[in-house]
Amino acid sequence: MNTKIKSGIALFLLASMLVAVGCGGTETPPAADDTTSGVSEDTTTAVQEYEYPYPDTGYGGEEYHILNMGDIYDMHSVMEREELNGETLNDAIYNRNRLIEQKFDIVLKETVYPVSDTESIRALCTTAQNSILAGEDEYDVMYLPMGESVSQITSGCFLDLTQIESLQLDENWWYTSFNEQLTINGALYSAVGSSNILVQDAIRLMAFNYDMMDNLKLELPYDLVRESKWTLDEFNKYITAAANLNGDDTAAWNKDGNCVYGYVHNRSSMHNFLIAADAAVVENENGTLVSNADSERFYNVVEKLSSILTEDDAKAYRGLVGTDMDAENGGYIYIFKNGRALFTQAEVNKAQVFRDLSFEYGVVPYPKYDEAQENYYSNAWYAATGAYIPATCKDPEKIGSILDAMSYEGERTVIPAFRSITVEQKGLRNDDSIEMLKIVTDSVVPVVYDIFNVGETLMSNIANEVWKKNGSTASLVAAQKSTIAEQIATVMENWNQ
Repeated sequence: MNTKIKSGIALFLLASMLVAVGCGGTETPPAADDTTSGVSEDTTTAVQEYEYPYPDTGYGGEEYHILNMGDIYDMHSVMEREELNGETLNDAIYNRNRLIEQKFDIVLKETVYPVSDTESIRALCTTAQNSILAGEDEYDVMYLPMGESVSQITSGCFLDLTQIESLQLDENWWYTSFNEQLTINGALYSAVGSSNILVQDAIRLMAFNYDMMDNLKLELPYDLVRESKWTLDEFNKYITAAANLNGDDTAAWNKDGNCVYGYVHNRSSMHNFLIAADAAVVENENGTLVSNADSERFYNVVEKLSSILTEDDAKAYRGLVGTDMDAENGGYIYIFKNGRALFTQAEVNKAQVFRDLSFEYGVVPYPKYDEAQENYYSNAWYAATGAYIPATCKDPEKIGSILDAMSYEGERTVIPAFRSITVEQKGLRNDDSIEMLKIVTDSVVPVVYDIFNVGETLMSNIANEVWKKNGSTASLVAAQKSTIAEQIATVMENWNQ
């Protein structure tokens, strides 16, 4: 699995995170000192020193139309800001946009499609498809959820971004290794970069309760991560120590009970562990989708997870989808925020959700399978947006140049504002967690099975198997093997439209 995210996301949230960013203006803050950041190269500095090749002449006030998904789940998606208001991220985005308008002599126009759930997210993709198939040149760039747009790609709705020379996809402001995982048969239709910050908000990690660690006399897991020893076995030790019925009859959720859990998460998120253990159901290997489910490693990881994630003894708890803060139904975020779980699944955006916690918290990556595994692996929410250029575009090179510059200026000014203010100063509360967050973002990859709609039934069945422990992993894999092969063949055959 290719994980080293080139530049922009690889150093995201650490190199400049300890720097105070002033309100407004487009000047990038100075680079963090290497002796404090522990990073040998600061990509923000590298971007500063690069002289972007803006055109000598502009486009006469033409409008540049963007279709974008609205903000969702406390994540930032909307790209336009109406005015300066003194809030650092708002002003950085506003100034970036006005600079782009000046450099290209254009007017940015963003159409925001409100979203609140899976149905509305899919409706956005349908809206985009209908516009394109009708032959309308309505939008120059579309920011669409990557996990819901494969059918639009295979229907020929978008241009292959690798064929647009003005897009400098190997530069610091594009997340190269992430995009490589989205490239099939050499063609890339959706690219992730610094023009839009949603994907950064959507990166998954683990959060833990400092007070519980202290009360249980457990060492904070930071050194285990640094020493490459943060494994499933070590994680098991922590959640075993934390699990406690505390007088309750069972480990079943009771909002008025006292049971404390080792780990809580969303019912649909077993892939966090599988990806972290380098045992994803489906991966992209050099531009070809492959299933790894029928491998010895996959079986070993599932077996280990089954032995660790046990519910009867309160070591683990899975909340119902859509109940995150629901007290009655035991939403996993509610449980964690109320001090009844040592670890929880989280995303970077939870730094905002956790701002009112009564206890200090830290973050770490999901654990590796064992110490022999070389890297940690993180993933991002499947519906995070990528940038697409519609097939109806009349001048791809012009549109590509504006999109590329948006990403460049986003990496230079917007991302530092996001990481140093929105996340660190208003969210994470200690330098150790900021270091951990850097490790997490170094290793982020797409959820391939979910984005390409390949192996979803098997993934769901395996998640249930981990919890129910029926000993049926091999039969579940065998039952889906031919279906997955057909799904992969369909994607591969229809990708280059």
